[in-house]
Amino acid sequence: MMTHDPTTIPATPVDTDYVEKNVQDLDVVDKSKMEGMSIPMMFLVCCPKMAMNMAWSAQWAALGPLLQVLMSYSSVQGVQIVGPVSGLLVAPFIGVLSDATTSNIMCWAVMMNASDIGNALGDTKDDRTWTTALVVLCYVWMDITCNLTQVPIGYSIAGSLVVSGYISFFGPVHQSIKPFMGMLMTIMFVTCMHSVCYFVKDEQYIPAVKPDTKQQLKDAFSALYVGLRKLPYVLAIYCTIFLLLQYGYTAYNGAKGQFFGIRVKDGIATDADTCGKEGNPACTDRQKAYNDGVQLAGGVTDTVFNLMGWAYLACMPFLVRKIGAKWVIVIACIPQVLLIVMSFCKVVAIDMIIVILTSVSQQTIFVLQLPMIVVQIGLAADNNLGMYAGAFNSAQCAGQFLNFALATQLVKTSMTFALPVLIGGILSTMGLIIAIFFLKFDMKTM
Repeated sequence: MMTHDPTTIPATPVDTDYVEKNVQDLDVVDKSKMEGMSIPMMFLVCCPKMAMNMAWSAQWAALGPLLQVLMSYSSVQGVQIVGPVSGLLVAPFIGVLSDATTSNIMCWAVMMNASDIGNALGDTKDDRTWTTALVVLCYVWMDITCNLTQVPIGYSIAGSLVVSGYISFFGPVHQSIKPFMGMLMTIMFVTCMHSVCYFVKDEQYIPAVKPDTKQQLKDAFSALYVGLRKLPYVLAIYCTIFLLLQYGYTAYNGAKGQFFGIRVKDGIATDADTCGKEGNPACTDRQKAYNDGVQLAGGVTDTVFNLMGWAYLACMPFLVRKIGAKWVIVIACIPQVLLIVMSFCKVVAIDMIIVILTSVSQQTIFVLQLPMIVVQIGLAADNNLGMYAGAFNSAQCAGQFLNFALATQLVKTSMTFALPVLIGGILSTMGLIIAIFFLKFDMKTM
């Protein structure tokens, strides 16, 4: 009878069958066989992020106001909960089950024709049930697809600029949904399905021992808990600040069109997508005010917000070297504290300035994530970087979820969309206090 030496059999699918180990149990990498990558190729690899961020920006700036036309204040916030929930539930699958789908293009194709399909199914001017159901379905569909897709972050601002630029030039998306979705589909096809797939060669990794998919999924979900539980003190504090700032920013960004269109400009969303078109009555002053507010929030304001983000990113390494990452984080919290002022202010210029300044807050807390993790846990091959990064993803989704869950009730008050912004400013203030007194570390490099 043949016998097997148990030491020659890999115990798990994440051990010797994946990489060779040295006597210190560290990965052995033959750098002579590693291929370099040119700068143009790096930009090309990042292209899908542009398309993905267009999808996210389309949700916040374009589809949120469209939902508001079709649904009540609290119902819109309830639908938007799907985003953070799908992030919490779907994100652990990333890296375990790959995504190779054209779901975004299919989703946009359905959404751009939602009104026509709804009319064909029996919608009337007074009852748009089918159109509402299709838009909600596509909104949820897009959330899940975006959370399934894992791409580099390089072109995220560029993707947002595409959406904000369209709204700046052509007005609210809900008034020209077909051209807008057609543009998104074209860019998605060119960047993801044509250029990247043609020029970037992906070599599939096949392990010596096929891993058990069920066990991988179980480990992925347990890693979320383990990652949060084992966060070092500094990362735990930063994660708390991150959650509070994400709540604060989402309080505005999740309903920015409604904030400017309904709260600041005193507009009304009802039938604002169809008024003035053939066969429909002309837009009332309040419908025009709503559309103007949506265009202002998702167009000019978002465009300057993104340009501000680019400019600030160029200065960030200098600031970190000069005053240290802790004080960069402290200063970055201040713009979101001003959301308290914005919740009571109806002066468009002041509100725009505050929103644009929050770009500093968002760029800071996202860009410093990985440097903070690396400084705290080191560069060892088994540092579980992905697990800790997953903890921050959970914090982001938790902040967004809490905002939308509470906003379903907050928007029913007389302050409507201003009250969630006020609460967001208060929580951002808590983040500022925690950053000043409890975030203690010294990092002067990125």
